[in-house]
Amino acid sequence: MSPIIAIRRALSSETLKLKRTLALWMVLIAPITVVLLNFLMLWQRGASYLLDAESAWEGLAHNMMTFWAVLMLPLYITLETALLGGVDHNTQQWKHLYALPLPRWSIYAAKWLISLTLVAASTIVLWIGTILCGLLLNVVSPELTLNAAIPVWDILRPMGLIGLIGTVIVAIHLFVGLRWSSFTVSIGFGMVAATANLMIMNSEKWSKVFPWALPVYVFEDTGAYLPTALALGLIGGVVIGLLGMWQISRREVL
Repeated sequence: MSPIIAIRRALSSETLKLKRTLALWMVLIAPITVVLLNFLMLWQRGASYLLDAESAWEGLAHNMMTFWAVLMLPLYITLETALLGGVDHNTQQWKHLYALPLPRWSIYAAKWLISLTLVAASTIVLWIGTILCGLLLNVVSPELTLNAAIPVWDILRPMGLIGLIGTVIVAIHLFVGLRWSSFTVSIGFGMVAATANLMIMNSEKWSKVFPWALPVYVFEDTGAYLPTALALGLIGGVVIGLLGMWQISRREVL
């Protein structure tokens, strides 16, 4: 069986499992939560939050992305990968999956690709939500001066970079979610990482190598470290993903 056919069949199977699951709903819930929180915050005290921004749209987008990159994205990835693993852990399906006429690596690869797709989809929802939030704020709070042309690309580009850098975070959490059957282990690991990130992101030394802190460099004023952060996120994600695929695929029972 060719790798393309194996991936396609594994993806088809994993996609069917996602229907009517919390993992699919979280694509909407996580970014919309960020949008609603920012809307309420800016509606009440928008002038103070947007005061230092060069433009109101820039300030709005920066607030959205800060909430997303620092708080929501790590927890969102944690939950999504734990749910993807839990679908098969909870029903003891791994023996059945490994008995299928598919190479074992294709099952892991399918979950990996779906995890990345879910992050990409949530990024699009956040982007659309940010624009809608700005348009609504312009109606209810015209003093925020969100009546300028919408910088569509300037909003989408940094959000996309956050998602790309987060590739390494997806790879780490997916391995944890598939390697250990306990949902508590997956969620606990993610919560510890997200909490540690709140401190490590302020360290000039460790924030440059701590995966969960790398997306913050999208907001760096000079942008000097952003190419390195992007490379670490993408290359680290691929390397850890391949290692996870190899390790999980060679185990007899999960």
